[in-house]
Order: sequence, then C-alpha cells, then structure tokens
Amino acid sequence: MSPSPLKHFINVWTLGNYPNGNSQGEWTSEQKLAAIKEAGFDDCQCGFSEELRELAPRHGLAYLDAFDADETNYAARLKAFAPIRPPQINVQLLNHDTDPSEAAHPWVDVVKAVADLGLEVDLEIHRDPCTETPEKTRRIAELYQQQTGQPLRFNFDLSHFAVVRHLCPPYAPRLPDHPELFQLSRQIPVTDGQGGTSPWVKPWFEFVEAAFVCWQQGNAPDTTLWVCPELGTMGSGYWLEPFPDPWKDAIVVRREFDRLWQSVSAPAAA
Repeated sequence: MSPSPLKHFINVWTLGNYPNGNSQGEWTSEQKLAAIKEAGFDDCQCGFSEELRELAPRHGLAYLDAFDADETNYAARLKAFAPIRPPQINVQLLNHDTDPSEAAHPWVDVVKAVADLGLEVDLEIHRDPCTETPEKTRRIAELYQQQTGQPLRFNFDLSHFAVVRHLCPPYAPRLPDHPELFQLSRQIPVTDGQGGTSPWVKPWFEFVEAAFVCWQQGNAPDTTLWVCPELGTMGSGYWLEPFPDPWKDAIVVRREFDRLWQSVSAPAAA
C-alpha cells in the first residue's frame, strides 16, 4: 500500500518585499511563482488575488485560498472561490475575544455553505481569531461536534506562541496532545527561521516527524496532507534583519519535510 500523498505549498506572502526587505526591487508575481515552482512546491496560497489565481496554473501550481471570516462575509467569499475550485480553503474565524459558544454555530454555517458549493474548508488555529488558545479551540471543537455529530477539521498552525504556549523542547510529547483532532487536519503550516541547520531547529523537526507519524496513523493512504513552511515576509513582525533569508529557509524546510515524510511512511506492500 502506497503512503499518503504529501503536498507542499507556500504562502506567497513569504515572498513579500523580497529580496531586499522593502518594495524597492521586489520580485514580480511572475518571478515569485516561477521561484516557487523551481523550488519544488506543488501549490501556492495568497488570499484574494485575482492576478495570482490567473498566473498560478501557468506555472503548474494549484491555488489554495484563505480568508478571515465572520457572519457577514463568509457566504460571499466562498461563492467567489467556487469557480476556481481550490483544493483547500483556510479560514480564520471571528476574533480573539469571541466566546467559543458564539463561534461554534457560525462555523456550522460555514461548513454547510462549503458542502453546498462542493469545496473543502479548514478552521485555522491562529493568533487573533476565535481559535487563539488551545483551550478555546478544543471547546469550539466540542460544541461543533455536539451540534453536528461530526468532528471539526482544523488547520493546525503550530508556529504561534498562542498555540505552542511557550513550550521548551522536546515538543513532540506535548504537541499534538489531542491526536484525534490532529489527525483530521489537512494542513500543517510551521515556522523555523533557522535554515534547518541550527541546534534550535532540530527539536522542531523531531516534532514534525512525530506529527507526521501521528497523522498517518489516523488517515487512509489516499488522504492528502498539505504542509506549508511559513516563515513570514521581509518587513513584517515575523522577520527581523538579523534573521536568515526567509525564502531560502522555506526551501530548506520543504526539503526536510519531504525527507521526514518519506522516512516515516510505510513501504508499499509486496
């Protein structure tokens, strides 16, 4: 039996203000997508961008969409995605101060709308929306399952301190501590920022390896997992001038993800 497919995508935001850290001399969209394809990525993501949606297929890249949502805008935004048929849509829902009891039902509505359009959507764990902390996220998942009888599917963004909770390595024994939710995930964006060579990043890759094992144990071999090495864009709070080149680091992380996935994947049956 063949292992589950692993799809590597990159948020085009990673290449914002690249390569100089400001808009002067910034790569064009064509240059960015060409570099993404050359680096071995399967897909790209960048919210609402008509230009990138049109250009991505020309470079052999699928286009994944993402957006912030509340009760007033999700229906229109989902309808805008329908003709494009993105393989995944990533949503950051409501606000950091939204109570879980007020977040679960809107997500039920989002999932229903997505099903009517024949699309797939994940709720992202992230700083600032309703999933800002692990406790709130788990409560939303509980309420969603109570209302629908189905588990809630997440995009586990494990790069934010609000999610990691200032843990010291090793990370693998603590994250993920709810494997039944983690195994439902279809996307795992992560951040390293060290090019895959520093002592700091080694325990993070050990966690990624454990996460891959956990995910494979709960999914059928034909289920696709999407992973994104998202290190942030130059000129943002994610990147500071002394840091390594974020795009080059992302390429290193993509290669290491691929190696780790292959190392933990069960060999094909004879």
